[in-house]
Amino acid sequence: MKWVYVFILSLFSLLLLGEGIGLWTVLNQAEGTQFGISLFGIDIKNDVFKENMPGYALGFSVASIIPIMVAGTIVIKDIHRK
Repeated sequence: MKWVYVFILSLFSLLLLGEGIGLWTVLNQAEGTQFGISLFGIDIKNDVFKENMPGYALGFSVASIIPIMVAGTIVIKDIHRK
């Protein structure tokens, strides 16, 4: 059961990182002034100005570290128990 948690947390971390990288990419190629941000098909914010996009991109990128650290902690605890 622990490995299911590790898999889910790792997948969630990769999805958050992918969203952060996607926002950085959109920021460099964007022509408009306002954008919508969605995660897993759910609209988070509809009107984000281009100046505020780096904050959201950095937030998603940093947020991807938390689940991978939790998954790593689960793996390390399992290794040390044996």
